[in-house]
Amino acid sequence: PEIYRQVACFRHCAHHGVCRQQRCHCNAGWTGLDCSMPVDSPQKDRTRVTNGTAHEQMTGFTYVFSPPGANGLNSLVRHGPGDSVFAAELIFTHRILGDHSLRTMDPTKAKLFFVPTWLYHTLGNQVVAKTANHFRSLVEALTSSDPIFNYSWSYNASSHVFFFLGDKGACTVPQGPIFVTYWGLTVPW
Repeated sequence: PEIYRQVACFRHCAHHGVCRQQRCHCNAGWTGLDCSMPVDSPQKDRTRVTNGTAHEQMTGFTYVFSPPGANGLNSLVRHGPGDSVFAAELIFTHRILGDHSLRTMDPTKAKLFFVPTWLYHTLGNQVVAKTANHFRSLVEALTSSDPIFNYSWSYNASSHVFFFLGDKGACTVPQGPIFVTYWGLTVPW
């Protein structure tokens, strides 16, 4: 797919930024993995997360966080997606970002909160001991830098979805959130 070639310039930066060095650089006034979130969006100031009405649920139910670059995206850009199997998280993220029947820009309407981990691209494939550390540092970085994450995480951590690649997947991280894993071992370890 095109996303495999572009690596991290999701959705052509939503026409609110430019793709440089395989990464979206947002124009003034825009932010997010794909430059689709207005910086002055009232949602950025909201800390109340609600279920919404039945009609609102039809327009998207997953809010996508943008982890700091130091928590994986920089490594993804530097090293590329690797083997096509390990591009799964890129493709998954790209599809959520572009499908507004899944995605909401308003965290108060979200039922799920997706957090890309870029774990494989940061640590490699077989890094059981480091997986939990990366998860903790990612949660700490988002808690301290994003008030929406801070509130939604403390309100209901089980509504957060994290993507893990690698042979051990999310085996060593604390239970609670939803973990999507791809290419995990199928034999006992």
